[in-house]
Amino acid sequence: GNEATGLDKIFKNLWKGQLDQLESGLSLAKRVEENMRTYKSVHWPNEKEFREKLTTRPLYGSRVTKFLLTRYDESLKGESPSDNPNIEHVLPQTINGKDCWKKDFNKNDHKEYKDRIGNLTLITKEFNSSKKVSNACYSDKREAYINQSMWEITRKIGLDSESWTKKEIVQRSKT
Repeated sequence: GNEATGLDKIFKNLWKGQLDQLESGLSLAKRVEENMRTYKSVHWPNEKEFREKLTTRPLYGSRVTKFLLTRYDESLKGESPSDNPNIEHVLPQTINGKDCWKKDFNKNDHKEYKDRIGNLTLITKEFNSSKKVSNACYSDKREAYINQSMWEITRKIGLDSESWTKKEIVQRSKT
């Protein structure tokens, strides 16, 4: 992905002149965007590029992932439990010994899809350590998601998807 290298210098200079530009009528966000676009070393993705990267790039382990998932849960009018959520892989990080996953995901597919935003959801620490989710088959996870999850984002997966394949991951990545 695009790295933040060199952005510290840009951000130091970013606010210079913003007061002078208030009369332009442009929003602060638009003025900042225009300022950022003047730097040739900064790649500012267009909407299509942004959506493509968001839906296809591995996001597990990224600091923004939990933020995106919690905000999505809030948009669903979820309960937003107060504890710090864990990120759950619907398609588990490891599928060794699980034929239920191997029928839809070969080794390459697993590597490509497991860390995408569409395969990630929120669960509590206690729920994450239970045998009901972990590396379980989707049919078991689905039942647990629907009946035991405190997070609307996770209940929605179980309610909306009877199976969990590449198709569901791609579709969920786009929502």
